[in-house]
Amino acid sequence: MRLYSFINCYLSSIQQGIQTAHLVSELMADVPGITPFGRAMITDWAVNYKTIIVCNGGNTTSLLEYIRLFNNNRNPYPWAVFNEDEDSLDSIITGVAIVLPEEIYDVEFDASCGVWHSKSGCIYTDDVYEHDLITAVKSVKLAS
Repeated sequence: MRLYSFINCYLSSIQQGIQTAHLVSELMADVPGITPFGRAMITDWAVNYKTIIVCNGGNTTSLLEYIRLFNNNRNPYPWAVFNEDEDSLDSIITGVAIVLPEEIYDVEFDASCGVWHSKSGCIYTDDVYEHDLITAVKSVKLAS
């Protein structure tokens, strides 16, 4: 299990880390919208995994696309968004984060048949949402 943060590309390296810490705090807070399954997943990640992948989330338009993707009734995974306050950076979205299981990030694309395969042999062809989520995670670059 991993926490992926997608951080605004205009922020410095140290700011990317700080914004990711803000997102972890948002996920740990008792915010509305996180289901009992999501709360259990966050706790499991925090206790047993702790791995964080900080990604270049692009500009505000790109971050809004991540929000659109994650804010979907089909999404069972816990996620959060962080905005700076109005006085700091005019309420800009600085990052979005999601906690994901191995089945989403530990996959490879099989170009010969055009599907994602996990190590367990699962094939992600029928679920459009999972395909979009996998594509988003696999196509993003690490923050630098």
